[in-house]
Amino acid sequence: MASLRGASTPESIEVHNPEGIHNKGIGKRLISNRDKSIAASKKRKRDCTLCHKPYHDARTCHLRNKNQ
Repeated sequence: MASLRGASTPESIEVHNPEGIHNKGIGKRLISNRDKSIAASKKRKRDCTLCHKPYHDARTCHLRNKNQ
């Protein structure tokens, strides 16, 4: 076999662990729909600056539309 390859086989083979490997994508947690809804419910709702009611802003306020 050594004559075919042109080199002799070593008596012992030393294999070391690789250093400094960083696998991409490990440690990323997928957020479930339940967790997303809990986070959204904890957020402060947007208030209108004209009528001070929640869930809309001054661009879509009913008071602004009545004045124009």
